[in-house]
Amino acid sequence: RKALLLQSLRQQETMLSNKARFVLAVCEGRLVVNNRKKTELLSELKEIGFEVLSCYRGDESEDNDDYNLAAGYSYLLNMKIWSLTYEKVKELKAELANTQQRVEELQNRTEQEMWLEDLDDLEDALDERDADLEALAKKEHSAKKRFTKGNAKKKKKATTTKKSKRNTKEVQYEWDSD
Repeated sequence: RKALLLQSLRQQETMLSNKARFVLAVCEGRLVVNNRKKTELLSELKEIGFEVLSCYRGDESEDNDDYNLAAGYSYLLNMKIWSLTYEKVKELKAELANTQQRVEELQNRTEQEMWLEDLDDLEDALDERDADLEALAKKEHSAKKRFTKGNAKKKKKATTTKKSKRNTKEVQYEWDSD
């Protein structure tokens, strides 16, 4: 698991580094993206040293194929024009520093520490769920109690009303018989 997480973080680190370099090169005019042939742009990206990321690449046996190169560089070439600014470079560098710090922290942790931390997180999540279920049960119990009290009052009121109607009828008969 640790190796997989490290691999994922390193790939993210590479992508962020390449994005920051790409945006900076476009902003400074060292790399022209518009009004160029696709093949020229792809070969220049390869010459400059931008990595073709395998998660974006198609069949690896055809690395020189324009389609596979374009797919491998899609993380750069599909960036919105609005993101080709110095502000975006600054943002990408901050994100890159954060990712590098996460890689370093992960490298320094043992699998046992990761396992224990996962167990602690699981225990906290279960405690939170149990508390939510308990609160829900209390709420349901109080609602049920109110419902039963309300029904008992209605029954009592209905019984009292029936009795009073009977008494009224008897009284009416007594008056009629006079």
